[in-house]
Amino acid sequence: PVPPTTAAPPTRSEAPAAPERHRLLAAALALQPVLIGINALFHPDVDIEGASILAGAAESPTGWYLVHLVAGLGALLGVPAAFALRRLVSERRRTLRDTALGAAIVAGPVLAMAFVAEAAVFHLLADTAVPRGAAVELAEAYTSTPLFFAVPLSVLASSVAAVLFSVALWRDRI
Repeated sequence: PVPPTTAAPPTRSEAPAAPERHRLLAAALALQPVLIGINALFHPDVDIEGASILAGAAESPTGWYLVHLVAGLGALLGVPAAFALRRLVSERRRTLRDTALGAAIVAGPVLAMAFVAEAAVFHLLADTAVPRGAAVELAEAYTSTPLFFAVPLSVLASSVAAVLFSVALWRDRI
């Protein structure tokens, strides 16, 4: 005979909410590319120079700010989206899976931080009484900071994560 246990079974509030967590991960997986796509569709066409970016932000400072906040949220959703993809890859592809997850975990928050900083800096320069010459100088200075270069590096890391997850999923199905 098995002795009775003294611990009571978990109640609904104590039990893990796996279906809800799965829905949230699925929502992140679906929303992440949509939000990044919104940024791509509505971002003004600018060169990677401070004066050009400032001119793009000046066209609509509020629009500039919002499109970057949307992109920042999309970048952050890359992390739970990666966790959702991680669940789909078998243990046999552990190296690919975990490398992809690591790249996404690093890229998402860094990219979000860079998008929000860019939103704030250029919105402020474009929508305040900062003299044009000083605003261009500040914009040029910002475009030479490591945070500004975090955007292309984080996009590259996110792309590497997507490719690694794709390869892992493809190899699992072969």
